[in-house]
Amino acid sequence: MNMAITQKNINLANFVRKVRKQKEIESLFNEKTIHRMVIEELQQELEFREDVSKATALVHDWMSQQYHKSKQARIDCLKVLDIEQLIWEIIATITMQCKSPIPLVNVASMCCHRLKMADQGAAIHTMAELIAVIADVDFYILEKKTKASSVTVQTLIELSEELEERAQHAQFLPPMIHKPRTLRSNRHSGYATVRGDSLILGGYQNHHDGEISLDVLNTQNRNAYEIDVDFISTVEEQPSKSTREFIEDLEEDYDNLSREEKRMLQMEKDNWEHYKYQCYLTYALMIHHGNKFYFNHKIDKRGRIYTYGYHLNPQGNEFKKATLNFAHKEHVSGVEDFLAGCK
Repeated sequence: MNMAITQKNINLANFVRKVRKQKEIESLFNEKTIHRMVIEELQQELEFREDVSKATALVHDWMSQQYHKSKQARIDCLKVLDIEQLIWEIIATITMQCKSPIPLVNVASMCCHRLKMADQGAAIHTMAELIAVIADVDFYILEKKTKASSVTVQTLIELSEELEERAQHAQFLPPMIHKPRTLRSNRHSGYATVRGDSLILGGYQNHHDGEISLDVLNTQNRNAYEIDVDFISTVEEQPSKSTREFIEDLEEDYDNLSREEKRMLQMEKDNWEHYKYQCYLTYALMIHHGNKFYFNHKIDKRGRIYTYGYHLNPQGNEFKKATLNFAHKEHVSGVEDFLAGCK
């Protein structure tokens, strides 16, 4: 009896340790958590609070003007939003993402979901206009170096050293090192610290509280995976065909490229290297914690299941699929008989 109790206590202690470590991992990488910390740090400074008040007044003035029918319809969508909070959200995103110049359309795409507009194109267009209006207050620089170049955004805000380091680690949440929490509603998550996250992909316009197959999602979430260490040690992931061709085409004619094209080429290379760094960081993290982990799953509005994962995903490309094995192995019998019956 004492031995059983001791083993039970050991198992419980191991579980508690993993839960704590899982929470630490989520806190370290979760962009939403770090995004909130950036806002909290900026709000502590009186100067930033006053500047946001100025920006809020500029946006309200811009919204109060009369525009053509289609633009007016887009502007009207903003009137139900908390404009001051929206500005804090935009500034935090730009502060985290735009340490170097980033095309305005890319930044607008990052922020447009905060407008809660059903039309994605209209949301991006409206967000780009908002960013341009707010630029009159010096949170960031909007720059267009030549007539042919795109407008770029670069932050002027410096975060504290500690938060700057946290922001650099922000990425898509990795798989979980222990079994996800049991899903009990359409706004639930298997992650230890995520709250109110919809299980239905596509944003607020697709979310509903009707019945979905929570039992199937829970079953999928309980499947354990491991990284094929031999594979990732011998095979290196390559860029997609479109990215590879884009880089090769520009490199072939490098001497004749404009400054803007050279900047785009370097940005594409840097983005790929940063992505690979994050991938191998995720691989190392999973292996360090026992090389046994679990994916969360969501559904689209048609009920199709998608694995939640970016750097690791069994539904990814050929490399991503080859990187993963099931953690629990089973001997497959009857293969020879099956093949014989196929002849």
